Amino acid sequence: RRTYGGKFDDEAEDIIQTQDGGFAIAGSSESFQGRAQYDFYMVKTDSKGRKQWDFGAGGNYDEKCYSIIQTDDGGYLLAGSTITYGARGNDFWVVKVNSDGNKTWTKAYGGDGDDICRSIIKTDDGNYLLAGLLGAGSVATACALWRRFSQGHAWHSPEFCRGGGSASRHDPGRCHGCWQYP
Repeated sequence: RRTYGGKFDDEAEDIIQTQDGGFAIAGSSESFQGRAQYDFYMVKTDSKGRKQWDFGAGGNYDEKCYSIIQTDDGGYLLAGSTITYGARGNDFWVVKVNSDGNKTWTKAYGGDGDDICRSIIKTDDGNYLLAGLLGAGSVATACALWRRFSQGHAWHSPEFCRGGGSASRHDPGRCHGCWQYP
């Protein structure tokens, strides 16, 4: 049995097995900066669950991480929401971390209202699909598709589906009713 985090609220939201046979656990932590706001938090372990390194990113307000994937270069993309770095309210926030646990870049996406990214996957054609909630008080789930990331900048602008689209944190590859790039 292993525990990670500190003396404040720390929440694990996603776990993946890494290319080296270890694990990457992602979520949110109040302990990382030792204050009452959540930050993105990630723990990288070996195959036996021993911590190799941890990583945190955040600002003056809440940042909540919900999803993690490993990238082809051995690094990681963390996805969730930010209040600190967004345009207004919560916005999607993607953080790129290299294989040593250092931040490479961050990017916030969104508009008016609360936009909360709940999942990220890499598609077969090398794009990244983000799924989550769009708009304040929205009960509808929405999808957003970005072309490949290049140093934190999408090659093309995101396309959102609002209203009738649906996606699931547990099955983000099934984005029903969403308009996507050809």
